[in-house]
Parts: sequence; C-alpha cells; structure tokens
Amino acid sequence: WTLDDEVWAKVKADQSIEVTWKQEVAVTSYCVLVLLWLINWVAAIAWSSMSCAVAYWFTYDNAPGAEHQCCKTGTGLARLGSATWTIASKHLGSLAVGAFVIALCQTLRLGMKLLDSMTQDAQDKNMVLKLGMKCVQCCMWCLQKTVEFVSFYGYVYVAIEGCSFCWACKQTFQLVLSNPGQVSVNQVVKLLLSFLMTWSNPMLCATLCFYTLDSDATYADKGY
Repeated sequence: WTLDDEVWAKVKADQSIEVTWKQEVAVTSYCVLVLLWLINWVAAIAWSSMSCAVAYWFTYDNAPGAEHQCCKTGTGLARLGSATWTIASKHLGSLAVGAFVIALCQTLRLGMKLLDSMTQDAQDKNMVLKLGMKCVQCCMWCLQKTVEFVSFYGYVYVAIEGCSFCWACKQTFQLVLSNPGQVSVNQVVKLLLSFLMTWSNPMLCATLCFYTLDSDATYADKGY
C-alpha cells in the first residue's frame, strides 16, 4: 500500500498534510525493512529451536551410556517444544539482532534492484554505468549470502551456548578459519540434501499419481 498513489492522496486529504516523495520513499523503505525483519526473525527462531532440540538429543538422549537412548517411541515433538520455549523465553533479542542485519542487507539489495530498473535507459546509453550497476549488485549479493551464512551458524551457537549474537558470530569466524575443510564439506552435503528433497518428493508424488490414475478404469473410460 505504500506504493499506491491513491493511498497517499487519501492520507493527504484526510490529514491535511503534504507528503513529499522523499517521505513516501522513507515510509516504504521502513515498511519493507520491518516486513523482512519479521520474516527473518521467524526463520531464526525456527532454525535455533531445531538446533537446540538436536543438540539436546545428541548430548543427552543419545549420549554414550545415557538412559535415554535414541529411536524411542514418539516423534520428538516434546523435545522440539521444549527447545522452542527455551529460545522464545531466553534468546529472542539475540535472534532479533541477527534477523535485523539480514533484513538490512536484503532491503539494500531491493533498493539496488529498484535503482537498476529505474536507470535502464541511462544504462543502455552508458556501458560503464551498466557495468558498474551489475558489479554493485553482485557485491550486494555476496554480502547478503555471507551475512546469512555467518548469521545462521551464529544462531546455532546462540541455541547451544546461550550466548549473544555478536559473540556467536565471532565463534563462527573462528570455526570457519580453523576448520575450512569441514565447513566446505558441510555446505556440499547440505546442498545435496536440499537437491534430493527438492526433487525426490515431487517426483514420488507424480509417479504415485500417474500409476493410481492409470489403474483407475473410471478415469480411463473418460478418455483422460
């Protein structure tokens, strides 16, 4: 709604105030930033809750010689609920800081995309400007991905150690510098698992649907 001229016209008429285009841009940027902040905050809470639950399972339920062994009856919802309560009651501030940093980078990227779309005519006439715009967008993409990488590793430290977000980011840098090979392997495995989950579920559903409909005589008689 912040981009709708009719909304701003109504605001000006109802409030009897004059809103400049700079104020409109500021309000729009603020709304986008807050929206992205909330989205990333929810993602951070979910990620940290899962990290806390897995860490508790690994160090307590599945510890060598522990009375609580893995593969017990149940789905782990109680453990996940307990971890979520721990995160929500003790670490929301740290997660909010990380979510804000990510949201700020995403907002800057959106601003650069908007600036890129608004200067297309000038870029078509000036190759240097076009090249510079693409380089800036590439740098912004790299910055966002780096911040997200460090932040999500930091969320794990927050969930396990109960530390602040800044200290968690410091520990993340030390982890990457001291174990670059292990971190690279983890990223490759994560990409492979994401690829398998992305393609295996749709293909399995499509295959089951095809054979189910193919064996249905009523469906076949209708000429489908």
